[in-house]
Amino acid sequence: RNFNLAFINIGWDYFQVVAMFTDADVNWPPILYQFYMFLSFFSFDIDIVTPECLLPELGYEVKFYGVILSPVYTGVIVFIVFLFYNCYNRLFLRRKRDKTAWARFFSAYWMCVYFLYITVTRKALEIFNCNPTKPYDGYLYTEFVDYQCDSGLCRCGDPDHLQVKLIIPAVLALLIVTLGFPIYVMYVVKKHHVLVKEDQILRAYEIGDTKNENPDAFHIRIQYHKMYYHFKPGKVYWIVIIIFRKTLIAFAALVFRSNPGFQLAFVLLVLFLSYILQVQNQPFMSTVQRNETIRIHKHKTYVEKNPVH
Repeated sequence: RNFNLAFINIGWDYFQVVAMFTDADVNWPPILYQFYMFLSFFSFDIDIVTPECLLPELGYEVKFYGVILSPVYTGVIVFIVFLFYNCYNRLFLRRKRDKTAWARFFSAYWMCVYFLYITVTRKALEIFNCNPTKPYDGYLYTEFVDYQCDSGLCRCGDPDHLQVKLIIPAVLALLIVTLGFPIYVMYVVKKHHVLVKEDQILRAYEIGDTKNENPDAFHIRIQYHKMYYHFKPGKVYWIVIIIFRKTLIAFAALVFRSNPGFQLAFVLLVLFLSYILQVQNQPFMSTVQRNETIRIHKHKTYVEKNPVH
């Protein structure tokens, strides 16, 4: 029925942001803390199932690599499913090769990385979350514990403890995922800006799902539409702002952990500024606002004589 499913992404993003309040060093009421822990499901937080209870020998290092490498093995799974899909079509259904299959599977993988983004970022930043003990003993310690750290807290900067060993993988994860992913999104949107806008205008008209209806931007819709499909033609870059908001909140959880009051004040500032931008720009192209998008398009075409439109 071509129902707009953008509300799923909006809700998922919201739950991921709220779940990050579990990182704050605040004595939340038990029922509120349990609510935050429940929402951690939307961040794919492996700690909510406490796997070490079933496997006592499962150390922090295994969980760390399991999280930061999740985009890699998710990509492997998507690729295997893609191969099975092609084999099933060719051998059992006797169909010709689906030329759009890889683009659709790539789009699905992109969405997986988007949902895993905040989980990988938080786990990578966790390695740099070093705080003193009370009373202070001259060292800084991580929040996690591991048997490789004398079966206790891991000292930061100690080559005999786990934290130093995980610094390089954490930096690589921050560079490739935390920084690289939004840069890639901006590159794609910038490179195909006109075609993306054309595709969104066609979406407002509820057409463009076939090559005949969408001869110029059909390949863009198949491969990249999940980056922009729920935004207005002029706001197709908005997902980068959503990613940036998540990153700032995760960053606050690391940098300001020793001062929970300032930490929550900073998070509130980020959310308030995000709310202002949201109200000013109204970036989402809901089913109701598609008529407004069509009206603007016609105005720029027939009144302003805009050559792009």
